[in-house]
Amino acid sequence: MTEILPFTEQLISEAGGLLDQRHARNQRLLPLLPERFSEPQTAQKAVQAVWGKPLGGGYAAFRNGQMVAYLLGEVVAQPWARCGYVTLPGYALAEREDPAVLQEVGWILHGAV
Repeated sequence: MTEILPFTEQLISEAGGLLDQRHARNQRLLPLLPERFSEPQTAQKAVQAVWGKPLGGGYAAFRNGQMVAYLLGEVVAQPWARCGYVTLPGYALAEREDPAVLQEVGWILHGAV
């Protein structure tokens, strides 16, 4: 069973690990991607930067006590509407996980569930 919890500062390190794994997988397919995001410290700093946004928030999915996905977004007021943004370091999904897990986290983040 997958448990979805609000993202907290204590989860940044684990999320950074998922992000560097995602980047390493992407880099195997696209070798020209910069290597620095495959480094745990750089990935963790990228997650920290997204988490530190003033109007940001997010959720993480866990299975058997281990994070399998996270999604961090930021709400921005535009002249035409309130908009939500998720940047590249704002999400990751563990290898071999069903993308539906990330979609479920997204529905919760945007208040649809």
